[in-house]
Amino acid sequence: MNTRAEPTTTRGMGCFGKGCLILIVLAILFVVVGVGGTYWGLRHVYLSDKPAPIDETTAPTETSAATPGETSVATPSEKSTEVRERLDTMKKGARAHEQTEVE
Repeated sequence: MNTRAEPTTTRGMGCFGKGCLILIVLAILFVVVGVGGTYWGLRHVYLSDKPAPIDETTAPTETSAATPGETSVATPSEKSTEVRERLDTMKKGARAHEQTEVE
C-alpha cells in the first residue's frame, strides 16, 4: 500500500495544434462565406427577374436663339463627316508612308 501511483500523462494538443486547427476552421469559413456571397450576388444582382432602373434623361430644349458672339455646336452628322474625312486623310497618308498633320 505504500506504492506510489504514477500520474497518467496526457499530452494535450499544444499551441501549434490549436493554431493549425483554428487556421483550418477559418479557411473553411472564408470559403463557405465566399461561395455563399458569390451565389447571392449572382442570384440577386445579375440574374434578377426585376428590370434595372434606368434614369430617363430629357433632351435639352433650345430656349433662346444663338447670339452673334456665341459659337454654335455642329450637328452630329456634320461632326461625324468631318471626323470621317480626317480619318480618311490619315489612312491615305499611312498607306503612302507620308506624314500628315493631325489637329
